[in-house]
Amino acid sequence: MYTPNHFREADVQEFIDLMRLNPLGIIVWQSTNGLTADHVPLFYKNNKLIGHIAKANPMGKETITSPVLVIFQGANAYISPNWYPTKQEDHKAVPTWNYATVHVHGQINFMAENKDKRHILQELTAIHEATEETPWSMADAPADYTEKMINGVIGIEIVISKIEGKWKVSQNQPSKNKQGVVENLQKRTGSNPEKMIDYIKKRDTSL
Repeated sequence: MYTPNHFREADVQEFIDLMRLNPLGIIVWQSTNGLTADHVPLFYKNNKLIGHIAKANPMGKETITSPVLVIFQGANAYISPNWYPTKQEDHKAVPTWNYATVHVHGQINFMAENKDKRHILQELTAIHEATEETPWSMADAPADYTEKMINGVIGIEIVISKIEGKWKVSQNQPSKNKQGVVENLQKRTGSNPEKMIDYIKKRDTSL
């Protein structure tokens, strides 16, 4: 991933937080027919990404020896040059797009044992049901139905060999332009403007 130094993020905890808030990863892998991408909810644990795919997914039927790439997309937003105070001074401003993303490289392993798949499903469920008023658990469904669902998936585990992050959040702009971006994002909805504002402010404490 092309990443200028001023957009490069090195804080691993930032990576973990972004993946936790945006768990739908895009797994890019080399199939016999070329590059393939699958969208899979994943969770991070002990330097691994863990999840499951449908048994019918071609990914689980191939022998994947090459590393896979997993992309997690965080908050992003269009940035208008009209938001920059300096634009009124010299007109040297153009539109851009702010975003945060994490790229994970690693080797994928598949898990076919029902006990392993059950554990993965229990962890995923616990994570995503945690904010529900009455969290659902696998025990809420009939045992034979749960077993049928488990038999229909394959567990996946990606052992991380490299992880990199890019936070393009106006670091190359003077503080007054960042303030202009923050003020205008506060007026907008969609694409999680609050999180983008947090990213910008975290990297310029004068705001």
